[in-house]
Amino acid sequence: MPGVPAMIAATTALLVVGGAREVGAAARSCHATTFAVEVQAGARFEQALGEGLTFQLEPEQLGPDSHEDGWHMTVAAAGSPTDDYIYPVNPPLRFNGTQIFGPIYGDDAKTVLSRAREVHFLLRREDYDRLAPLLTNVLWPYSAPRPEAAADEYETALTRLVTGRLAVTVVSYETMPGTDSLRRLALRVEVTTPARFAFAPDLTARPTACPRERAR
Repeated sequence: MPGVPAMIAATTALLVVGGAREVGAAARSCHATTFAVEVQAGARFEQALGEGLTFQLEPEQLGPDSHEDGWHMTVAAAGSPTDDYIYPVNPPLRFNGTQIFGPIYGDDAKTVLSRAREVHFLLRREDYDRLAPLLTNVLWPYSAPRPEAAADEYETALTRLVTGRLAVTVVSYETMPGTDSLRRLALRVEVTTPARFAFAPDLTARPTACPRERAR
């Protein structure tokens, strides 16, 4: 059994830095769709993606004192709206602001909104159910049945998943004068999935190359 320093090092790589392997393999045939988002402070946004999945922007109070308006991006499944299908497949699992629009982790709104955003998301409930306990184990390895294996088990599971991808572009935004509080946010969201995934009827699909694997 590895010593405590080795176990901590393996887990830290996933929690803070990210794993070395890709989340799932790119399918051989993919398609994509694009939609626009515009929200005002305090409002939420939803767009059905298909097969029971919904893209969501939830209003959230951000900043050092939690007084600045912003949003948190998720993909959720019908019947389990609080289960986030983005977070489990996008290491690092701590201090990762890719789902946040607004000031966070000491960065102001301008800095955060200038960053490119590409995230994976789960496509199936059974994949979420399979990954959830492994996620819990890697977040709190000392409570896991096999603490020394928590990081490897989680990372191995990621490599066996087929996921969708969101590429999110900030088109424009406005802040409240003299603050980092977002008054308005406009996004362009491109969704890429395996071709067998059925997009919602109001989304127009087009053939596209499958996302290339990314190193982490």
